[in-house]
Amino acid sequence: MQLRNVLRRTTEFGIGTIAIAIMLLAGCGGGGGTSSSAATCSATGNVSGADAVNCFFAEGATSWNADLISGMTNWAGTASAVAQASTDTFVAIGSNTYTYKVSFMDLATSSSVWSTYTFPNSSEYYLTAAGWQPYDFLAATITNNGNGTVASITSYGFQSNVSSMTRTDLTGQPVTCTNPPGSYVVGENIGSASSPVIVATASCPVAVTYPAGSASYTTTVNSTQNELYLLWNYPTPSTTLTDGTGVALSALPSIGTRFCINGMVFDPIAGAAAGADNYTEYYNYPFGTCSAADINNAINTGYSWPALIGLKNTGNAAVPTVFDIKVTYLTDTTESMYDFHLGKMMYVSYTPASTSTTTSSSINKTAASAQLQANGLPPLP
Repeated sequence: MQLRNVLRRTTEFGIGTIAIAIMLLAGCGGGGGTSSSAATCSATGNVSGADAVNCFFAEGATSWNADLISGMTNWAGTASAVAQASTDTFVAIGSNTYTYKVSFMDLATSSSVWSTYTFPNSSEYYLTAAGWQPYDFLAATITNNGNGTVASITSYGFQSNVSSMTRTDLTGQPVTCTNPPGSYVVGENIGSASSPVIVATASCPVAVTYPAGSASYTTTVNSTQNELYLLWNYPTPSTTLTDGTGVALSALPSIGTRFCINGMVFDPIAGAAAGADNYTEYYNYPFGTCSAADINNAINTGYSWPALIGLKNTGNAAVPTVFDIKVTYLTDTTESMYDFHLGKMMYVSYTPASTSTTTSSSINKTAASAQLQANGLPPLP
């Protein structure tokens, strides 16, 4: 699995907890390889074990997608690109120890030159013993243990160990426009639902043979995720929070008092039994603001739903609880969690502890460039 696959459409869905999933990749990138591994990777033939692990560190792994018919949304969220790509690399920070780096690239409409896009700083924070800390999803520490069966990835309570790797040499094979290992369908449509896929057969617009150095990888990873709380500032710039009269609050409201979040008014139910719904949520449609007038209108004329509001225990001494709101709409109950940080009320997401085993595929940059050329697109820089 390669980072591009996990971060696909981050500009549409937000980084959120996807940052955790990138650690499943088990090593995708180049830089920091040894001369012996470089020689192994440049030779023809398939390799596994220690040689495959070293090739992961010596070569780049790349993903791309395109929609040549209707155009597509670029990394910045603007519909002005025909293709996207990302290339993952390792950056050596010590003996057999690396951090992660990714380059995001767009191919603008009617352009033959790829441009690099830099994501703004993340507005996410993760809960540590010291409280909420900025979340840098590229700050993973990757260790090549050198035995051919284990390469470890650690980040924010996430641990992955590679149990098997295979590098498949593609040199001399024709590029087919179906679904090469680890890539999107060549010419995959990610634009409007009415746009057809560019190529649905093995016939590419341009006949291209994979050059020397082209390869795909298959990796099996065993992963363990500790319990994780993430805090994120969405919608931008912050969530509107007021008391029952429309006055902005600088801290979470006390349970049992009236308050308003983004036009949704929460009014306490007097005498509610412990564990039972203790609030009524009111709102007007379309949603209003948290002004005094809108709060009054919502309570007097708006829709209403039962809610249970309390504090969820985190087990963390620095931030022992987060604000927890459960609202029942007809037969469905939704849950939203919040905390105050840096003077803003932000959303909290929670990921329970889990373990998983994942087998995934990826291709290196040389193979990706061959696929792009087979679709009449320029190779990556």
